[in-house]
Amino acid sequence: MLLVSFCITYASIISEGIELVTLIFPQHREGIRQIFGSLDYIEKK
Repeated sequence: MLLVSFCITYASIISEGIELVTLIFPQHREGIRQIFGSLDYIEKK
């Protein structure tokens, strides 16, 4: 149960982090999404 809670919290932090960083650096939006996407892929493996 704790692991599920951690994963949900982790996912929300990551998505909020992506939104925040893309607001600050809109010109790097695609690169940021690729970086976070690959980190998410590594975590899922």
